[in-house]
Amino acid sequence: MLDIKDPELIRNYTRQYGWIMRKGAKYLAVVLTRYIENGCTATKADYSRFVKEAAAEFGIRPASFRAVIERYVRAGWEGKHPFAWEWEHYAGWHEPTPPNTTEAIRLVCETYVPFVTKYEDAIRSQRGYYLHMAIEELETQDGKPNI
Repeated sequence: MLDIKDPELIRNYTRQYGWIMRKGAKYLAVVLTRYIENGCTATKADYSRFVKEAAAEFGIRPASFRAVIERYVRAGWEGKHPFAWEWEHYAGWHEPTPPNTTEAIRLVCETYVPFVTKYEDAIRSQRGYYLHMAIEELETQDGKPNI
């Protein structure tokens, strides 16, 4: 149903972990895209390669790229509206402090496919509900059974 390679779906998924106007969401989306292109599997070396390639795409050093992601995660963890719930609910992070950059990248990538699957299930459930309501309405138009 949904295309896991859809850039808009990827962007929206990475934006749920912090403030959407920060560059970290965009950087995570680029790493996630590489993860998807790699067949939704990766080793520690693959994640390192994804970061290096993505950093090169933006013309910055990998350390700077990682620092932007770290600030994105930390900024989302602090303040009046922290994103700790999203990290726990979607990524399975149950710690009182935010994940480090390496762990954040791994969690975002590895929980993407299960997230899309749950999202598709929710869409199907909503469609089923509205279809049921429409049929019920057609069957009882004007307060009388329409059979």
